[in-house]
Amino acid sequence: ESPSQYNPTFCWNPKPSALKYEVEIAPDASFTKIYRDNFLTEDVCYTVPEGLLDGAFYWRVTMQDGSGEAGPPSAPAQYWKRYPVPTLLYPRSRTVDTPVFKWSPVDGAARYRMEISRDPNFSTIRYAATTTSAEHQPDIGLDFGDYYWRVKIIDRDNIEGPFSESVYIPCECGKIFLPDVHR
Repeated sequence: ESPSQYNPTFCWNPKPSALKYEVEIAPDASFTKIYRDNFLTEDVCYTVPEGLLDGAFYWRVTMQDGSGEAGPPSAPAQYWKRYPVPTLLYPRSRTVDTPVFKWSPVDGAARYRMEISRDPNFSTIRYAATTTSAEHQPDIGLDFGDYYWRVKIIDRDNIEGPFSESVYIPCECGKIFLPDVHR
């Protein structure tokens, strides 16, 4: 399986005396915690095979000559990674039943996590589901009241992106309309 567009490819200029290159990736420019190290390649490019969390990363390359002697590492270069968020399409306003929730598909998403809450801060979740589709209809009914919903992506390495902005939907679900009675 080929890496998604969110798995960066790092390239550097070749050195004539280099037989191999070691690539290191870390969350800080001092490389105190290295995410990926001891990866040796003869190529002058390296594609990260697994997903990285959102945020800033630093990478550097150290060349090794034919006798296995390592030179000094290159200066660190910075890389920013942030997954895009789905755009919430429907519902975006009042609803009278349990709707099919729809959002824009996102490249690199293996799955989506949708959440519904009565709280705009999502401190309690009324309903949550994970799906491979860019739409979902809850298998529970929604009671009359105010709701918020949001969605985030999950990549093939189970790395979660950030949630979309939430959308407020007042729901007249479960509301019973009685006919006018004339006496």
